Amino acid sequence: MKPNTTINNFYIIITGIFKYDKNALIKDGLPKGYCNWKHRINKGDYKNTFEHLDRNYYDSYIINVLPEVRQEVEAFKNPELLNHLTKEDLIKSPIPFSFNIPNLDIKGQIPFIDVFLFPNEIGLFSIKFEFIEQGQLTIENISAFTKRIRQPETVIRIEGKELNVSKFIETEIIANLPVNNDWNSYNPTFKSYSIIDLDNSGQASDIDHLLYDLGNMSELGSASGKGVYAPSEKYFEEQMENNKISVFKNWSALCLFDTFTRISFNMKDNFKVWEYDYFNIYINTLYIKSFMYLTNTELSDVTKATRQTSEIKDKFVEFINDYYLSHISYKFLPNLLYNKVLYAMEIHTEIEKMETKIQRINESFQKKREITLNKALAIIIFLSLFSVIYDLSSWLEEMGAKSNWIYPYGSISILLAIIAVLIVIFKMTGRK
Repeated sequence: MKPNTTINNFYIIITGIFKYDKNALIKDGLPKGYCNWKHRINKGDYKNTFEHLDRNYYDSYIINVLPEVRQEVEAFKNPELLNHLTKEDLIKSPIPFSFNIPNLDIKGQIPFIDVFLFPNEIGLFSIKFEFIEQGQLTIENISAFTKRIRQPETVIRIEGKELNVSKFIETEIIANLPVNNDWNSYNPTFKSYSIIDLDNSGQASDIDHLLYDLGNMSELGSASGKGVYAPSEKYFEEQMENNKISVFKNWSALCLFDTFTRISFNMKDNFKVWEYDYFNIYINTLYIKSFMYLTNTELSDVTKATRQTSEIKDKFVEFINDYYLSHISYKFLPNLLYNKVLYAMEIHTEIEKMETKIQRINESFQKKREITLNKALAIIIFLSLFSVIYDLSSWLEEMGAKSNWIYPYGSISILLAIIAVLIVIFKMTGRK
């Protein structure tokens, strides 16, 4: 990439996960300072955007990710639907910030802070950062900023005060929500969704190298072979083949486990499709990943079958049926993006592992049921022995056997013989 490449536009959205208390949220109502995200779409003129989304996506996806598209009333308070909220004060006035890199103080703004309150008490927050001075839009500055803004301890300056990103999130987001105190443990680094528009296309190989460097948070030039962290030729080719999206000549994207990076050429995106449309696909996939992670943690002990594990298993099956969709749109590009992000986050593999765990749980429950049934049968058989012994003893007495021989020695002998036969039968059944 040429050092004097002009950058038309750039923004990055970082996303983190948290757990929230559904009952407390319903009780307290709409969190203070938030409103439905539709009010920030084109400054409240959201109808055309909603009509576009309604035309292009399947009902199942609309219900899961964009319920307000089909509802005249606010969806808030319905725990079975996603509640997508935004910080109300940022709609009119973005938050200015500054960020220091060597020999330069980056000036930027935060146009929105969104919160996604999904079912199963899983929440996501997203913060959009963008530069406000055109002269600071360079590949070097973007690379430095995207690498550091994903770190919770990175310091930014807001209204003259320095605070790290984690503290900013606690103050601006977490403080107004019923969120568990351990939210930080879920976010060693934040996920990132980066959009970059260049003034010229350059060479295809240069674009691939830039995608690799920015997507992998590597030093610029790593993909070209510079530095100790330069990828092997095989690894670079595998990543480009498996994780790159290249449909049209004017843009390419790279989907990785923690990052999504798109580089385009003179693509203005006047309708903000990559923000209002495709970013929601990314968020939906992050929710699937978060659910899988949290459920996998709950099922860490799959050898012990309990009522709780049975409930978790049922919840997992229901979730997969609702959210793990083969297609989400009538258009090919949203489906392509969806499947690429699923692959990058290794969700297909994780679901296979989860299904193996579910199978083990089923086997454990089946074994537990068989043991319980066998015990019940043993008790019934044992109780019936007394009736059998009495009837047999009476028959022997009628046949002329002496009663002083039958009671008690004969009865005890019969009982022991029957018990011995039952033990042999149970052992033979157990081997099978």
